[in-house]
Amino acid sequence: MMSGLAGAGTFTLYSTGFGPNGFELPPLFHDGNWTIVSEPGGTSSAPFITAGFAANTGPFKNGWIGNTVSSEWISPAPFELLSDAPGVYVFEQTFNLDSFFDTAVITGQWAMDNTGFIVVNGQKVTDGADGLVPFGTPEGFDSFTPFVLTSSNANFVEGLNTIDFVVLNTRAGRPDTTGLDVDIESDFHCAGARIVRTHGPWLLRALPRREEVEAKLRNFRLKAARPLR
Repeated sequence: MMSGLAGAGTFTLYSTGFGPNGFELPPLFHDGNWTIVSEPGGTSSAPFITAGFAANTGPFKNGWIGNTVSSEWISPAPFELLSDAPGVYVFEQTFNLDSFFDTAVITGQWAMDNTGFIVVNGQKVTDGADGLVPFGTPEGFDSFTPFVLTSSNANFVEGLNTIDFVVLNTRAGRPDTTGLDVDIESDFHCAGARIVRTHGPWLLRALPRREEVEAKLRNFRLKAARPLR
């Protein structure tokens, strides 16, 4: 399924499972927007869209929540039939914010195998609906955990921003697979922009500033108050 792309004056933050052109990708393809920047082997790589959902095999058979048209699981290996190395996997995407960065809001939900937390520009999100699934709690792969990121709990900056979903793979099952499913899901206003969804990414389109809106309202009221002739 195709998703709209950002044009002039817009920017895009993608859910997992899409190509850079906005198409939802089939299994075995590399995700076009996320990168595994750190893993136990010490290398970086482009994650795969995890195979196995259609046939109910591999990690999906063992409890992973299913893929949807809004997001898909990504993982270090295309099939995830064998164990991944235990340890920390960092999945990363970059996006840009304008000078209104301190009004940014990103909402969504995520699932991971096994536990994890979110980092924005090198700073761990620790307050509010931070999406944290701490070590020692029930696994994070069989349901979604919501998150809300704002300037009060996320280190947004003007210009290029980095968002990391940090996943800890533990030896909690056989096989010990790992993966990530991020769904950027809710309408919001961000840096004077409105987000518009078309399956997968959210496109942020510029809105009039408050002063412009108030001026138009004043003009409207003045016209409405004039007597009819």
